[in-house]
Amino acid sequence: MAEQLIQYAVMTPDLKRRGVVEIFAKKSPIIEELFFIDLLDAMGYEYDVEGALPGIGFRALNGDYDSQGAGVVNPVKEGTSIMGGLVTADHRKAKNAAYKASRIAMKIKAASAYFTKMFFDGSTKTDARQFDGLNRRLKSANIKYAGANGGVLDLDDLSEMIDRVPGAAGEKRLLMGSAMRRRLGSLIRAAGATVIAMAEWEGEIKPKSFDGVPIVLIGEDESGNEILDFDETRGNSSVTGSIYCVRFGQDTDGEYLQGIANHAAAGVFEIDEQGVRGTTDQTLVEGQVGLVLQHPKCAVRYAGILDANS
Repeated sequence: MAEQLIQYAVMTPDLKRRGVVEIFAKKSPIIEELFFIDLLDAMGYEYDVEGALPGIGFRALNGDYDSQGAGVVNPVKEGTSIMGGLVTADHRKAKNAAYKASRIAMKIKAASAYFTKMFFDGSTKTDARQFDGLNRRLKSANIKYAGANGGVLDLDDLSEMIDRVPGAAGEKRLLMGSAMRRRLGSLIRAAGATVIAMAEWEGEIKPKSFDGVPIVLIGEDESGNEILDFDETRGNSSVTGSIYCVRFGQDTDGEYLQGIANHAAAGVFEIDEQGVRGTTDQTLVEGQVGLVLQHPKCAVRYAGILDANS
């Protein structure tokens, strides 16, 4: 069974680590939604991904079923990646507990934003120390392109993409940047926003959901750059963007996208007070994390979307 980090934090007796995990989770909309499997000390997570269902059919009375096969299950092993950093401060300033705590909190906020970016952009091909994010994992049937060289956002195509992900609408999430949500809102209004209850809007132009699927705004990375912006390349256009539909969930034998972490129940990040070295007080903030896609279609991507109406 997986749990969200905020739920793990409730069970953590170490108040310092509880504060760390609360900062880590609440500063990222992805981490708030994601359920983590606690690996304890294991270096990886082994699981089976369904490839094809077994056959089914009819039989005659006193007869046998035709040979129908046993289906296909693809065994997978996911590893974790070590993520964190060193918090350094002049040893005199580090004597102030509030100052030192604020420096650690800043490092955790940066880690939260960095994990969110890697959730999409992580690539073991680019850097073997990373984990693979959605952009590297989602291929062929898991991607729908708006056009060979980019194309406009289409509401029917977006609905089709949502339908590719198994499960009820309330279990899914649409992940996008703020500029993409403005474009979606404009398109919905042009199509006739009167059919959408006002409860589904924030103000006049910001939809909170589409087709019953809540919208999650991704925000900025640790450097202050929008993670999901109109800055992707599709064909000869380098100004396209993406919308992702994912299904987060708790059961480890379900059809969900989940996180994995060593000692997730204890707060994911270890805070190692390394003491004074020379004139510098050092604290190591570090954890081991990764992603698991428990079903071939628990996440899909609608890519190549231009920031335009037509």
